[in-house]
Amino acid sequence: MDFKKILAGLWAVLILALSALTPPSVADFRIPYIDKVAHFTMYFILTLLLYLAFKPGKDIHVGRIISIPLISFLYGLLMEFAQKKFFSGRSFEINDIVANLTGILFAVAVFGLFRLKNYKI
Repeated sequence: MDFKKILAGLWAVLILALSALTPPSVADFRIPYIDKVAHFTMYFILTLLLYLAFKPGKDIHVGRIISIPLISFLYGLLMEFAQKKFFSGRSFEINDIVANLTGILFAVAVFGLFRLKNYKI
């Protein structure tokens, strides 16, 4: 199995583990929106790792270009539902989904810019 695919899979497992954890209560130390920044970052990295693991070559594979962010989005949605149903101390939050989607779309943009630069489509 390819190292890049293993890395993408491990990152998805890390997201699952962090989604299952009850967030620590730190009353005196609060950074505004740190949770949303974490969601953005986790799904930005997941999407880039998936692009690296299943990257379209010089030929344009529209199915892969579209399906990778869709898979990332659906995984994030699944994690939110899992938090609501299965993980105590966690809840479903629309703002988390928005942060996930923003990270995913940013990764798509970064991937697109590098693709244009490297392959001059």
